[in-house]
Amino acid sequence: MSLEVASIEDLKIRIVRGSTATILIPELGVTVQPGQYNEGFISNVEGVLVRIEEVLRFPARSLGGQKKQRAESVLRKVERAKEGRSRFALILKDPSGNSTIFSEKAKKRKMNVRELNRLKLGEHATAARKRS
Repeated sequence: MSLEVASIEDLKIRIVRGSTATILIPELGVTVQPGQYNEGFISNVEGVLVRIEEVLRFPARSLGGQKKQRAESVLRKVERAKEGRSRFALILKDPSGNSTIFSEKAKKRKMNVRELNRLKLGEHATAARKRS
């Protein structure tokens, strides 16, 4: 599913992210992949941005050089997005189908086999995929 976030009102749109879902925000250069013990969550678009911001704050303080500059650049973009000053696409890729965007503006399409095979699913889902 994908959503074009174009206004401050769009930041209130409800998001459900399943434990095997990947979140992409290309305009911010952000990809959130499921981890080893990933849990799903229910939030809104702004909440997703806040989660991204929280994850980036620590590296932005402790890294140096180009990595620090990259983290700080993404943090500035996230801040503009949270203020409704930039348009962006929020994309949910969930092979299990347990994720959704609660909005009539959301677009849905099926992933092809190649896309499914490229997704990182987290340790538990990967083990299940290998058994099948």
